This record gives sequence, C-alpha cells and structure tokens, in this order.
Amino acid sequence: MDTFDFIIVGGGASGCLLASRLAQSLPHLTTLLIDAGGDNSDESLRSFGERHTTLTAPDYNWGYKTVPQAQLKNREIDYSRGKGLGGSTAINFCVYTRGPEADYEHWADMVGDEVWRWKEVQKRFNKIERFHKPDKELDGFVRCDEGAHGYDGEVDVGMTAKWDPTFGDFLDKTLEYYPRNYDHNSGNPIGIAVCQQTTHNGRRVTAAEAFLSQRPENLHVMTNAAVTKVVFQGKKAVGVEVNGKIISALKETILSAGAVDTPKLLLLSGIGPSHDLNSLNIPLTHHLPGVGKNLRDRLFLELVTIQKPESHHRTAYAGSSPEQMAEARK
Repeated sequence: MDTFDFIIVGGGASGCLLASRLAQSLPHLTTLLIDAGGDNSDESLRSFGERHTTLTAPDYNWGYKTVPQAQLKNREIDYSRGKGLGGSTAINFCVYTRGPEADYEHWADMVGDEVWRWKEVQKRFNKIERFHKPDKELDGFVRCDEGAHGYDGEVDVGMTAKWDPTFGDFLDKTLEYYPRNYDHNSGNPIGIAVCQQTTHNGRRVTAAEAFLSQRPENLHVMTNAAVTKVVFQGKKAVGVEVNGKIISALKETILSAGAVDTPKLLLLSGIGPSHDLNSLNIPLTHHLPGVGKNLRDRLFLELVTIQKPESHHRTAYAGSSPEQMAEARK
C-alpha cells in the first residue's frame, strides 16, 4: 500500500501520541507512522536501573554532536537524539517534567491562543498520564493534589519504590538551604523535589509502548525507513520519499521528527533560507528564513564522584556479570 490518508514522519513522543490519537478518532481513514530506526523492542534496554547507559546503544541513538562551542573552549557537546520507535523516550533518563506554568502563560500571550494557558495544557497532560501515587515513605517529600495529575492515561508516571539509603539524609540537608517542592509538575518547578519519572515496576515506559502497543487496524507503522524529503505539488505537501520510493498522503503530511531532524527534512525538501539552499544546490520550494535557525537549549552540568570499591552499596553492581544483570532485571 503506497497511499494513506495521513503520513506522520518520526516515531518519537509526539509522533507516537499523534498517530494513536489520529487513528482512533478517524477509524475510517488510514494513518502511516514512519521512522528511520527500528522498533526498539529489546527488553534488556528497558531496565530503569540501567538508564545511565541505555543511550550508548548504537541503534537507539543518532549520536549527534554540536559544532565546536566557542564559549566552552571549542568543545563538541553530545547532542543525543533517540532513533527508532519511542524516539528519545527510549534512551533518556526517564525524567518526567512538564515545565513551569509561567512559560505556558507567556506562549498563550505571544500567539493569542487560550489553548496554551496552563490550565488547558494541564488537562492534556492529565489525559495521557497514569499517575502512581508514591509510597508512604515519601510522605515528607511528596504531596500531589488530586487534580494535578491523571490516572487513566497511557503513560505510567511515578517515583521509585526503593530509595538509596542515604537519599533522605541528602534531601533533609538540602532543605536547609532551598525550599521544599512537594510536586515539581504542579506548574511550579522551583525547589527541592523528588523526581517523577516515566517508569513502572522497574521498567522504562516509552512512547511506543504507551501509544502503539494496542494500535488500531487503520494505523500502519513503517520502521527502518528513512524519509529523504517531502514531496510537493506546487506548494502542497502530498507525500514523502523513502529510499527512492514515493508514498502519498491524501490529506496531510505531518513532520514530527524532533527539533533537529524536522528542520533538516524541511531544508532537504527545499523549504528554508533561499541563500543556504542555493549554496547546497537544493531546489527551492519555499523561501522560509527561520528554518534551521534559532535553536536554543539549556546547558546541563553534572556532579560526578569516583568511589572506591565497596565504599557504597551500589559499587557492587559495576562488576556484575551479564548473567547477574539478567537475573536482576526479572
């Protein structure tokens, strides 16, 4: 089948959610979700305890790096991006954060759209969320209002069931200097809080697992299929090219390939600054100066300690054999 009603390029968090919702709401129409990576179904890469190393799996990560950064002594910075179904939810640290209320209010004012107000956005977060209330052990650190979270969605969200023995002492000490935050996803992220995460029963929950595990018959998924450009008739997108083959969309072609690959695909399709496209001999489809520009991201710093063997209960994991790790995952 080479023709669908809707084509969605990119099987990351937004692509999986959009494909699922679109197919469910329009059962009489067909939707195709395309991703350049695989299905990311390896259970050994779902362990929450191994989230520190999952992003090193070569088939799961595009392995991008920035150009040399002048303000950082010309270092190239890792810019990991998830590859395959689930996108970066298959390799990230599983941190679940919605962002501050003030940002959404600012966006609503900028675009003049009340749908971006925090209360409206919060309803949508709640709809996809299956929030698991924390254990009593966390009572002193976590208190979530009932209306602040959803309990019937597809994405499992909660907090770890087992604490590091020293974690409570660490939190108590930080609270001498910083305010306590009982729920960093309430719209106010400021303060010391126990992190909420997209995990359940020790397993990572990816967007693919949440939204594609029970997909309707009218939703088709194509993996290991790199889209090389969007196909146009005049100014209208009518499909995509995959490995030299045209796949047509009768209604819409939707790009959901992330902050890096979406503008890249637009540029390859001739949409962007005409000067840049001409310099690369890419035929111009539409002059749009902002494409491929103005990416902003935060700088993330880590504090890392090197510990002597047996100095902490976790150091025993470092020398575990593959057999021991397989047993621990059960």
